[in-house]
Amino acid sequence: LPIPYGISKALSEVLDRARDHLEANERTEVARHVRLLMERSGLAQQEFASRIGVPVEDLLAFLDAKASPSAALMIRMRRLSDRFVKVRSRRASEHN
Repeated sequence: LPIPYGISKALSEVLDRARDHLEANERTEVARHVRLLMERSGLAQQEFASRIGVPVEDLLAFLDAKASPSAALMIRMRRLSDRFVKVRSRRASEHN
């Protein structure tokens, strides 16, 4: 049975709003993760952005959940963060 036009349009609008809400939640979750990686690295925003190869404005958009980085960029951020954790860990063990 075909769905009457008015109901189809209303359902479509509900689905669009739900999708928009889901995407906003995902961007917020990604923003938290980006912030965690940056803080874990110990680098300031400008330095972190420079080392991952993006303008600081792009990093700020990620942190404000206005945009999401690509999967490749997320991997780059994680590797940078991991590298700085290892450096700090090595330095701490040398001083003990």
